[in-house]
Amino acid sequence: MRQMRPARAVYTTARSVRATGRAIRATCASATRATSASTAPRSAVRWGRRGWLLRGRRTTRTTVECSNKGVCDYEEGACTCDEGFVGSACQRLEYPHACNGAGQCLSLKELSATYAVGSEPLYDNVWDAEMVYGCKCSKGYHDYDCSLRSCPRGDDPLTTGQKNEVQIVQCTATGRSFFFFFSGQGAQVPFDATLSQFQSILATIPNFPQVKVSFGGTANTVCSSATDNAILIEFIYDFGPYDPALVHAAFVWC
Repeated sequence: MRQMRPARAVYTTARSVRATGRAIRATCASATRATSASTAPRSAVRWGRRGWLLRGRRTTRTTVECSNKGVCDYEEGACTCDEGFVGSACQRLEYPHACNGAGQCLSLKELSATYAVGSEPLYDNVWDAEMVYGCKCSKGYHDYDCSLRSCPRGDDPLTTGQKNEVQIVQCTATGRSFFFFFSGQGAQVPFDATLSQFQSILATIPNFPQVKVSFGGTANTVCSSATDNAILIEFIYDFGPYDPALVHAAFVWC
C-alpha cells in the first residue's frame, strides 16, 4: 500500500464565542491530503506560540496561534509574522523604521511612565501594556516614526487668552545644594543661590529654553529655612507643554 505523506497545508479550526464571552481557541495541525488532522503523525507536529486575539464586544482577550498575525511553521514550531508584527508569537506591533535614529521605541507601559506626574495611574497592568509599541521622538523630530524635522514654534497672534506654562519648585533647606533636572540634563544649585545666580545656573543646562524666574514668597534665596520657597519658572519663548522639572534633594540639609 502506498504510504501517505503529510502535506504542508495548514488547517485552522475555531470555536465560536457565546454571549458569555467564552474564549475562542484556535488550533492548527499538519494533515494528510486524504485524512483529517487527528490522524496526522504526532511527531510531525510542533505547536507555535500563542498570543492574544480580540474578537467580539464581549470578548476581551483569548490566545490564538501566532496571535492571528502570522503563520505557524509546524516543523520548527515557530511563527512567521505578518508585516508590521514581531515577537515569538507575533504579539507585538513592530516599531517603524527603528524610529529613524531620532527617537526611542517604547511600549505603552514604558511610554506612560515618561508622562506620569505625581500619583497619576500608570499603564502597566493592562493586558496590552507590553504589546503595542511606538516611537517617542527626540526634541526637534516628530511623526509616528520620527522621520520629520520640527520647525520652531511660537505664539499664534490670532489667538487670545492663553497663558505661558509655569512650573513651580519648592525648597526648604539650611545647607548644601540640590540638583535640578530638565529634559534629562541637570545642574547643581546651592541652597542659598540668589535669583540671578539661579537664572545663570539654568542657562548652563544644555538646550534649556528661555524662561523668566521669580520667587513666590519673601525669601531672597532658592531655599528658605522656615517654609517652602516657591520658585516660579515661566516659559516665555519656546512654549510647552514640557515634561516637569525634577529635583534631587538628597544633598540638602533640612
